[in-house]
Amino acid sequence: MKKLIFLLTILLFVGCSKSPLEQSLEKYVVDRANGIDMKYKLISYDYIDTLTVKNMIDSISAELPIMKSNPDLADFKKKRNQEFVEFRTDPNYEEQIMRGDLKDASDWCTEIRVITEKADSLINNWNKVDRYSYDYNYLYWWYQKRSADFNMYDYDLAGQINTAFNIVKESKEKFDLLSSLLDKPKDDVYFYVVSHTYSIVNPLIKKKITQTDNVYLDANHNYVKYESATNFNDILEQVVK
Repeated sequence: MKKLIFLLTILLFVGCSKSPLEQSLEKYVVDRANGIDMKYKLISYDYIDTLTVKNMIDSISAELPIMKSNPDLADFKKKRNQEFVEFRTDPNYEEQIMRGDLKDASDWCTEIRVITEKADSLINNWNKVDRYSYDYNYLYWWYQKRSADFNMYDYDLAGQINTAFNIVKESKEKFDLLSSLLDKPKDDVYFYVVSHTYSIVNPLIKKKITQTDNVYLDANHNYVKYESATNFNDILEQVVK
């Protein structure tokens, strides 16, 4: 009899326990409530997508103006030298900017010095540079922008170059994420996307609301982020009923 009771207790515990996935789904909803009991109740969940490392690399790359081919050292050196060879007639201009009287003499002098030092650093470590490098893309588009400004290219082309440079400048985190993915097995799971339907009770209006989110979980089913899949107007209709 004792063995039977013990077995039933174990079965009851197993039957009522939540999986790691269910725990993650509940936790992000509860955490958003900031301590208010929203009476969360799971209705359903369904795996709707699996994103691999390769999917992530392709997706991030599509958002960035990354070169289609690997960096060319000769071309990059030409860009590095354009300010001192093509755009200036003074053969001493580079020396003056980098170490002479013009070093940090103005914001522009400082900018071109810093850019040149970054370019030289890449050239000295060229075997580590690839087309996904943030520094390489930043410098490439900076030089393109400078050339467009100096040569007064057509307005549309200059605008496209400026847009590309701004995207790179504002995307350091995306480049860092991309760099961290390149050496990982391309078939490894990066995200599971789960459609999560649940109900909560708004304590202010004492109304039950049904919500559906698309939830992103890592390979270990840890919560990463969510996107609401329920139209806001649908939620409002539920609230006023």
